[in-house]
Amino acid sequence: MIYKLKQLERLREGDMPIKYLFDFEEREGLVLMESCLGFIRILALICLGELSSQQEYLKLKARYEALQRTQRNLLGEDLGPLNSKELESLERQLDMSLKQIRSTRTQAMLDTLQDLQNKEHALNEANKSLKQRLMEGNQMNLTWNQNPQDVGYGRQPQHHQPQADGFFHPLDCEPTLQIGYHTDPITGASAGPSVNNYMSGWLP
Repeated sequence: MIYKLKQLERLREGDMPIKYLFDFEEREGLVLMESCLGFIRILALICLGELSSQQEYLKLKARYEALQRTQRNLLGEDLGPLNSKELESLERQLDMSLKQIRSTRTQAMLDTLQDLQNKEHALNEANKSLKQRLMEGNQMNLTWNQNPQDVGYGRQPQHHQPQADGFFHPLDCEPTLQIGYHTDPITGASAGPSVNNYMSGWLP
């Protein structure tokens, strides 16, 4: 007893830790009790976690069943157990759903229309470009076709006289055809009678 009192005095003065206040057996009992308390805490946390998981599962299950019931009600099924307030709420949900569907469909149509307008604009621009290129090509062809007629590559155009007969080809010769031999005018004058006599033989 006196030893215990001395230990309490030393503990109060701070000279001895609290674990030395008890003997060895008592200290072993405290360690075992602390271990048991820690194990109990762990078990409590596990139980609480399982309970929380179970409660969360029950909440999710109830939510899933409510969504299934609402889906059936929106499809017009199982409407008998519903009261007037639930029916009004269901009607409001249907109206909101229809408005959202119309809005989504209208937006999709507007997007499609905008896309078509963009494609139309692109096609018009491409058509204008093709027309411009075609006009430039036609102008170049006309220029190439007109140059040989205007310039003639250094040759003047020849003007042919109309011919009555296609088989008649005029010859480039002197206008008088001389048969025989050329005579001197003096010699021809002196030899005039003989020539006339010779030519008279050819005449009928």
